[in-house]
Amino acid sequence: MTISHDPSQRSARSSRRTLYTLGALAGVAVAVFAMSLPAGFASWAVLAALALAFACSAAWFAASDEVAQRAHYEAWFRGGALFLIAAALFGLHGLITGAHWPFVQDLLHHIGGDADPSVAFSFGLVAAFVAAVIGYGLWWGLFWLRKR
Repeated sequence: MTISHDPSQRSARSSRRTLYTLGALAGVAVAVFAMSLPAGFASWAVLAALALAFACSAAWFAASDEVAQRAHYEAWFRGGALFLIAAALFGLHGLITGAHWPFVQDLLHHIGGDADPSVAFSFGLVAAFVAAVIGYGLWWGLFWLRKR
């Protein structure tokens, strides 16, 4: 990919990236709203909204320059993996020692009661994803701070 020094091309790329960003945010917002709909419809609505968010994110990434793409690759690989490993170690610690943080127990009780394994499993999946996103965000920020 060649980087253009023509201001009109950079402006068009920036406009497309802004449009893709808004599309991705709208997809996530619709997915959050759709979770409150009736169960049968909610699943399909959430999947469709997240597919829109993913498509817009992929288009945003394709419209980015090489430096930005490299920053995101590195942040997902290093930061996401580091925090995903930390989440796994936290979970293993809880399994081995039986010691769990009280806020996790309180949150699980608030979400779905005391003895619902599917809620606990879903919570673990979401917690791992959230850990990876936090690691990605921190690593991405550090990448750009180093570049300055």
